[in-house]
Amino acid sequence: IELGEVESALLGADGVIQAVAVATRGTIDAYVVAMDNVVSAQPILTHVAKLLPDYMVPSTVTFIEFVPMTMNGKVDVRALPAVVDDSSDKIGTPYQPPGTVLELQLCEIWCRILGKKQVGINDNFFQLGGTSIDAIKVVGAVHEELPITITVSDIFECKTVAAIALRSDGASAGSGLAPIPRTQPHDMLSFGQERSLFIEGLANGTN
Repeated sequence: IELGEVESALLGADGVIQAVAVATRGTIDAYVVAMDNVVSAQPILTHVAKLLPDYMVPSTVTFIEFVPMTMNGKVDVRALPAVVDDSSDKIGTPYQPPGTVLELQLCEIWCRILGKKQVGINDNFFQLGGTSIDAIKVVGAVHEELPITITVSDIFECKTVAAIALRSDGASAGSGLAPIPRTQPHDMLSFGQERSLFIEGLANGTN
């Protein structure tokens, strides 16, 4: 697995002309040169989330005018600008309180992970400042605390608690079932562990 796979996925998004993926600080950050009509990172990340494992989805997308190159024709990583999280264009959404037990539980998890005092069921995860790392944390919390299963792709595609609860479907969506205890909590790597191993492997491969 190489960062080239992440870059290839980024290049497949509409309007992306050039793309660079950088593994730093335990995260994957993306830099893209895009057409003028591309003004948000959300469609790009949604596209990548459909193609790659959740732990390979970049945490941020920073738009740049050009990719800096060294004299040897390689990407000059040191010349790349500081990471910018594309969450500044927040659009106000009227607060809509949870109407089911599942929606209430999901809102509580979002509040805890995003550091918010209140989250409505129609609030956009990314407009609240959520990143792919936050999405991974939400997936882990849901896995441990609730009797449903969601993926990072669900968060990227649904974006709101209401849509995620609707997708979860079935009796668990409003039944208020108690969390299902995990008898083997360590039988598989968490998303965070998979991501850490992936990034560690990248670092070792470049030393």
